[in-house]
Amino acid sequence: MSDSTFVQDSLLDILVPEATGLNIEEALQIAAESPREGDSSLTSAIPQRNLLYFDENLSIYAILRTPYDDAVSLKGHISRLAIALEAHAISSPAITNTGNDGLPAPPSGQARDVIWSSRLDISEDPIIVVEGSDEEDEQEALLIWRMNAFLSRPRVRLQAPAVIFKVSASLQPAPVGNAKTVEDYLPSGVPFPLNVLEPLGTDGGPEGRVLHLPASRLSRSGSSSSQATHSEVLPLKVVSRRAFRAIPAVSSRMRYHRANDATSRSTIMASLELDIPVFAQHPVELTNVSVKFATGEVQPMLGGQALNLPTICQARDSVACLYALTRPSAPPVSPTGQSSTMVSIDINVDARVLASDDCKPCIKIRWKQNIDFATALNQKFNRVRSSIHRNNRPRSLSTNTNGHAPAPSSDSARQFVSDDMGLSVTITGEEDIFVGEPFKWDVFIINRSNKSRKFILTLLPKRHIADGKRGSSRPTSSQVLPAARGSVLADAVIDDNVLYTIIRSQGSKNTPLVSLSSDLRTSSLAPGSCFNAELELLPLAKGSQHVESLRVRDADTNEAVDIHDLPDIMVTERPENK
Repeated sequence: MSDSTFVQDSLLDILVPEATGLNIEEALQIAAESPREGDSSLTSAIPQRNLLYFDENLSIYAILRTPYDDAVSLKGHISRLAIALEAHAISSPAITNTGNDGLPAPPSGQARDVIWSSRLDISEDPIIVVEGSDEEDEQEALLIWRMNAFLSRPRVRLQAPAVIFKVSASLQPAPVGNAKTVEDYLPSGVPFPLNVLEPLGTDGGPEGRVLHLPASRLSRSGSSSSQATHSEVLPLKVVSRRAFRAIPAVSSRMRYHRANDATSRSTIMASLELDIPVFAQHPVELTNVSVKFATGEVQPMLGGQALNLPTICQARDSVACLYALTRPSAPPVSPTGQSSTMVSIDINVDARVLASDDCKPCIKIRWKQNIDFATALNQKFNRVRSSIHRNNRPRSLSTNTNGHAPAPSSDSARQFVSDDMGLSVTITGEEDIFVGEPFKWDVFIINRSNKSRKFILTLLPKRHIADGKRGSSRPTSSQVLPAARGSVLADAVIDDNVLYTIIRSQGSKNTPLVSLSSDLRTSSLAPGSCFNAELELLPLAKGSQHVESLRVRDADTNEAVDIHDLPDIMVTERPENK
């Protein structure tokens, strides 16, 4: 059989069987013994999948249908085949076919992602099935190769995702067995039919000079058609692209929270959540869930086991596995010689989709999660404010080096962060405040900008607005003095009643809270450095007292910001000792 005949009469197709552990030889034997309609092939009797899953290990069969002359010619063509398969995840409208009919190619601008690609190993012997008897003139051979494909999750967001298999095949040039076909030049010692150098034998030529033929005048003796035949790659005909609907069988995510303790071992509480999608059509059986940590320990939090496996989940089910990730006190060292606080954990999830008795697709989820084990400056400091206050909130960001827990502080700790000025201010007050006894506010400042800065802190007292009460009505001088009969008195230029009202309304009021600290100036703070100081105040009246704001001003640029969220001040009388 010539190469052109083999290429023109051959057709490459793919088969995605519905049965998970399909024995292709038994299936073809059963199909051959059962009656068939018309000219249908043996593979058409094998049921195929109509729904695929991401993260699935899939068995795909490449089937080449070609004319059969003899075994030697067929093996010669098989050794020169080059077959490649690719799986593309695309967005597509609702697919109404069952996966046996090809769909038109998607538009060029449509979102797509290559989720699997591989080349067929021709060195493996295929399954060869010859259709037709020896008496018939034309026989057809089916060459079947099996491939394992892992359909990874697409890296783009898709609407109504589908998987399209793209197949390409070609016949490589035949290997050349002698030097004549390799170089297409005359071998040494073989005469040419026409000796073009024969006239030079009778020509003496110039005396003292050796005749030679320049290499630029040499040309190949073979024809252009023969050269093209040896170097041409012939493509084979393939079926149109096959489209299958695809959905994720299991969705997984990892959440973690750092556990604060006084030990030298860093511990993180991790939660692995497995969700079955709402649109899942079949139950999913979880067979294995594991979390591996190379540089530490992983301990399940449910009595020594993470989950009772295997377990069957339905649509909308959610399974959570809790783990305690513990790393030794010494962090791992990177190749550069520096200690690294970022570690990687391996998450493995194995499951099966119970579609039917024969169809049980195998799902294997493998991914890595990076977790930062870096400890904060103060592990018990909570930057995010909450409506529920705790009694053990620290007074400042001072680092505890003696290994003992700090003393509990009041509920009056406040934190202010300004992204514009690049600073963080933490103010902590006192619990017991008595009339006439000074108390202090602890102020902790962190320079979060990228340059050195100096800050000035000033307490602004609460502004008192006049109550606006009018003075009591007093008789004017004209009303006190009896008017003489027949005398006319002029009105006073300034009525004493008006003067009395103005003086009373402008009377000074007692100040309930006095600041005993002048402007607080910080030293030059480098980027990332901190400063700790105290502000002293004196309460003069009991009850709830307030400070208008704490103004923080940049000494160089005069840029300022007012902090209004300050600790509460509840002043009481000191109880007398009996």
